[in-house]
Amino acid sequence: MTNFASVASESAPLQGQDHRSSYNFQLLPNNDPQSGFTISSAQGVVFDIKQDVTGSDPTPVKSVTNGSTIQAGVLKNGNNYYIANPQHANGNFVVTLNQ
Repeated sequence: MTNFASVASESAPLQGQDHRSSYNFQLLPNNDPQSGFTISSAQGVVFDIKQDVTGSDPTPVKSVTNGSTIQAGVLKNGNNYYIANPQHANGNFVVTLNQ
């Protein structure tokens, strides 16, 4: 498996934020758009992946856990994403998207 994105997340929303618990990340451009991604993160943590856009941010991926699979085409190159709404995190954690 190859790592195509990695981001550190807080265990709760960042100061002044309602949902966001990480800074933005993007997919590396050489990923295969026909393949999905497998999530690696701390065991037991549940979170969403939101897209950072002007206005209300959509949530393309909800209730992600370690080992979850994201279908091809759901996350796209060039878009800014962030981790949101973490649950059951005992501390900061890292999220990795692999193919």
